[in-house]
Amino acid sequence: MKKFILLAMLIAFTASCTKEVPESEKKIARSTSEKEVTSLIDSFVVSFNSGIFEKMPSYFTNDYGGYTPDSDTALGPAQYKNELQKLYNRYPDGKLQVNVENVYVSEDLAAVQTFSSFMTFDPIEGKLSPLSSERSLKLLRKTKNDGWKIFKSLSVPAFSY
Repeated sequence: MKKFILLAMLIAFTASCTKEVPESEKKIARSTSEKEVTSLIDSFVVSFNSGIFEKMPSYFTNDYGGYTPDSDTALGPAQYKNELQKLYNRYPDGKLQVNVENVYVSEDLAAVQTFSSFMTFDPIEGKLSPLSSERSLKLLRKTKNDGWKIFKSLSVPAFSY
């Protein structure tokens, strides 16, 4: 009987120490994380359009891998930065436009669906027109020290000229 009472007290003590997070708190945390993830994508676009390539590595983890259907290997963060810099140098008047379509956040992982276009000035139309567009799925990790960072990206062309 003593064992039963001790076991019951242990269970009651353990159960009282376990705090269940209310759904409303989970939604607030998820909403805040979604804003942080979207802000990271927006900041990346601003850095690219401003030609601030020194800041590019801060958006990616060291083990970042960017995948495209036409490549046999993944691009690492340095290779991806170089590719973006070449594009910027070739079309200095070009602008990257990224529309975040969906954000899914769970604890320290996030998935972001985007539709991106690289816009250049079209003298015939007299305005910016897409040179190429792609759909992407970006996977992000949240770390205690660095916040959200992109660690995987899968992109497929939507169209190009």
